Amino acid sequence: AACPYTGNDYFLRKILGLNRSGPDWQAWTYTTDVGTQVGGHVTYYHDDLLTFTTVLGAGHMVPQYRPEAAYWMITDWLRGTKLGQ
Repeated sequence: AACPYTGNDYFLRKILGLNRSGPDWQAWTYTTDVGTQVGGHVTYYHDDLLTFTTVLGAGHMVPQYRPEAAYWMITDWLRGTKLGQ
């Protein structure tokens, strides 16, 4: 990964003391007209109050490189649903 998530995970768990509240590094998906696509990975912390998400194949400008995945990530967040559900 160009930006490894391990430092973020360390900070959230060790420095802030937040516990993971689900599986670590779980794939999130969305459905298109060509089938189910893997958007990236997600880890939930602190009883699902904090969500750490990655988008596969995207650089720092997610909407530019992966617009459909970005759309579904933001849509699920606005709806208050867990990614890919």
